[in-house]
Amino acid sequence: MTSKVKVHPNRDEYISRDNPYIVLSTDEMFIQQIPDALIQKAMRIEQMNCSVKCICLIDIIFSTYYFMYNVLLGFLCTMLSVGGYMSTIYYKKSLMCGYVIYQYLQVIGRVFNLIYFANPENTRDVQNGTVTEDFYVDGIIFMSIMTLCQIIITAFIHKYYYLLPTEHEKRQIQAIGREGFL
Repeated sequence: MTSKVKVHPNRDEYISRDNPYIVLSTDEMFIQQIPDALIQKAMRIEQMNCSVKCICLIDIIFSTYYFMYNVLLGFLCTMLSVGGYMSTIYYKKSLMCGYVIYQYLQVIGRVFNLIYFANPENTRDVQNGTVTEDFYVDGIIFMSIMTLCQIIITAFIHKYYYLLPTEHEKRQIQAIGREGFL
């Protein structure tokens, strides 16, 4: 369990030392003073971090599926997923940016795939020119659910990306000696 750091001199609010809003390597002599607007972002990113890590780990496993189609595509998708995971460890906005773009491309791909599959002309059986109604409806339902899940995941990742601190926000945070609070 990581230790907590006090983030406001007049309130009992603490966040993890690993939080990206803790900009200095704090020790017992310092308390981070974080503006109120950033405290909320810091607490929210702390709540979301584990979920985003899990999504990225699952995505790394699923990205290896693309190796079946093309080695370069598989490598690219896997590296973008690894970049997303690494951004949850090092809180690098640049790594998360690549992963967010990858998530949006996944949504676009799923939407186009759903549109393509929903067109009966594209789903005809080659042998007899027909497709069973059950297969067609089940396929559309399944692909719709997958598209909806991808949209939800992308929105969640996008929200996490905007919670990561900018350089300007990091400059707003100060460390003040503990004696100044007593």
